Amino acid sequence: DPILTYTVSGYQSTDDNSILSGALSRTVGEDVGVYPIGQGDLSAGANYDIDFTGADFAISKARLTVTAASGQGKVYGEADPILTYTVSGYQSTDDNSILSGALSRTVGEDVGVYPIGQGDLSAGANYDIDFTGADFAISKARLTVTAASGQGKVYGEADPILTYTVSGYQSTDDNSILSGALSRTVGEDVGVYPIGQGDLSAGTNYTIDFTGTDFAIAKAVLPAFTFADASFVYDGTAKSLKATGLAAGATVTGYTNNDQTEAGVYTVTANIAGGRNYEDGSQTAKLTIKKAKQVISFSAPEELGRDAGTVALDVHSDAGLPVSLSVDDPSVATVSGTELKVHRLGTVKITATQLGDANHEAAAAVTVTVRVVADAGAKLPIVVHKALSPNGDGINDFLTIEGIQDYPENKVTIFDKSGSVQAEIIGYNNRDNVFTGKESRDGTYFYYLDLKDNGVWKREKGYFVIRR
Repeated sequence: DPILTYTVSGYQSTDDNSILSGALSRTVGEDVGVYPIGQGDLSAGANYDIDFTGADFAISKARLTVTAASGQGKVYGEADPILTYTVSGYQSTDDNSILSGALSRTVGEDVGVYPIGQGDLSAGANYDIDFTGADFAISKARLTVTAASGQGKVYGEADPILTYTVSGYQSTDDNSILSGALSRTVGEDVGVYPIGQGDLSAGTNYTIDFTGTDFAIAKAVLPAFTFADASFVYDGTAKSLKATGLAAGATVTGYTNNDQTEAGVYTVTANIAGGRNYEDGSQTAKLTIKKAKQVISFSAPEELGRDAGTVALDVHSDAGLPVSLSVDDPSVATVSGTELKVHRLGTVKITATQLGDANHEAAAAVTVTVRVVADAGAKLPIVVHKALSPNGDGINDFLTIEGIQDYPENKVTIFDKSGSVQAEIIGYNNRDNVFTGKESRDGTYFYYLDLKDNGVWKREKGYFVIRR
């Protein structure tokens, strides 16, 4: 509020406005309207009474400047956006929250320019709006017209109707709004002719984005020729197929996927240039390269002494691929690479395998038998271990008799110092028919080992110790 002013008359002597104190006041209120001005606390001191004549204090509407934003519009067929504007001139803490209503534009949905008006936009009782309008533009929508690919004819035929696909219609519009047709570059000789938009039109509400393609006038079909499947066996050299029986003037321009070395089935394509009178063409055939067979050669000594240690084995595949070895009884001997390591008496079967590779079939497995025998001076062709430890740790859990598997006709009798028989085992085999000593005390025990060697029964006597 401004300071409320007034005029004064009736001063005595030299008195003037300096004797006054306080100020006028008005009825409280800030909205637009008329508010009476009263004396308030205005005083002239102890020497004067005041005769006060009031007046009205008027609050008039402020002016808001509302300007429609420029550049507003839409593409044909879209929904109207909310019309935007800028505002200036708010008083105190007022802001956009005092506004109600919205701008509006002239009605119409076709392509064109439509003025934006104030509509029912209002700033309430305290403001008048100074409105500046703008134009709302509806621009053309874009139709995408794509000439269908693969259109053409054989030389001498009449042109077909040129076809296309359309996307981008708005609302309920469809192909019925189109007029005119596509066209192609003039010409009737064999060749390729670009397809253009011609006089195809979508009316006033659309712009056409056109994608053309080629219209092909083709040569005559290439006559059939011979390109047959063939099969070979892998031998490390390249194998190939060949096309024959081509029509006059036609030539092979090249093969795809031909000249293969590795085993497999290949689809080979013969690419043909048709020359002056025929279209280019191609034909496929299967080139098969079968895996080669391989054979393992394996020789090993029939017998080895118990102290033979590590022995090199002569084993290989005729394909030059690495051979794998395995044994049936690793307690007798084990293999590492192509070496055999002897551990104890017995017979071991060594099997050589080669599983093949991309170019070779798996080889037939070859098995040789090697017998680890006792020294020539041994009484029996077996060795009885001198210790037994039945404590379940997997070491010497039973009485091991090396080589006993080769003499299935055998009998082992075990007795203690007093001659009391502890066990009598027929067909001892170091597997499931053995003496474990679990029921016997620690100490020294004696045995008779009877076995049939080359049809003759032989006996060996000895002792062993049980210690847990």
